[in-house]
Amino acid sequence: MIHREFDVDDWVDRLAAALLALSKAREPYLEAYWRHNPRTHKIVDRKDVTPFPLDDLRMVYERARHSRRFGEEERYAPLRKVMDPARHALLSHPTLERVAVMGRLIGDNDFWMRVLNSGSSISAGHLIAGLMTRAAELSGDRFRTAACEPNAFLSPVGDEEAARVLGHLDEGCDVMLFYGLNVTERIEVREGMTILAYGEVRWFVDNEYVEELAPHGAGLPAAQALSKYLPENHRRPTINHSNKH
Repeated sequence: MIHREFDVDDWVDRLAAALLALSKAREPYLEAYWRHNPRTHKIVDRKDVTPFPLDDLRMVYERARHSRRFGEEERYAPLRKVMDPARHALLSHPTLERVAVMGRLIGDNDFWMRVLNSGSSISAGHLIAGLMTRAAELSGDRFRTAACEPNAFLSPVGDEEAARVLGHLDEGCDVMLFYGLNVTERIEVREGMTILAYGEVRWFVDNEYVEELAPHGAGLPAAQALSKYLPENHRRPTINHSNKH
């Protein structure tokens, strides 16, 4: 067996270039998706704060992935042509290449990803959609910055360069929501436990959980959050074959 040395910079460059090309090719497919599934915009203080359409992008990629099954292969051929290099680049990372199921082209590239005691099945398309979401949060050379992070996440916790790239991205915290207390500033309950105003964690909590907790019509600002912050708990994913979890 021939073992080749993994060139991180080359991998990042190839993945970043492929993501940039894919970001341009996806637009007409997203627009077509929104014509049948209207997008809901979120306005706060007259500003459009609508999150990046991660779920919509996943649906578009899944449709492209299964286009042959739905008789839409010709329609999605241009998108698949640009998706293939992105998938090929992503799956050439040694950790992902080890568990790739049907090669690197569009197929059943499903993995089982676990963080701590929680895990789920994830496809290469989902990972790419996640990288697109991350790039949308960044400025400058955003696709290259986003492409650097998967390699860091797949590196051992003790890797200093990976820690520098990730910053606080791999730090974990547990959040417990409760309703009824109006908190306007942080309250340190004890070491590792802080009460926060809901506004500080709202972007990390699905609205459906808040709607279940707060009385109907109370509005999201009425909810607060108890956050147990674990700054030393670095959480990295482990990825296995989808049938070996």
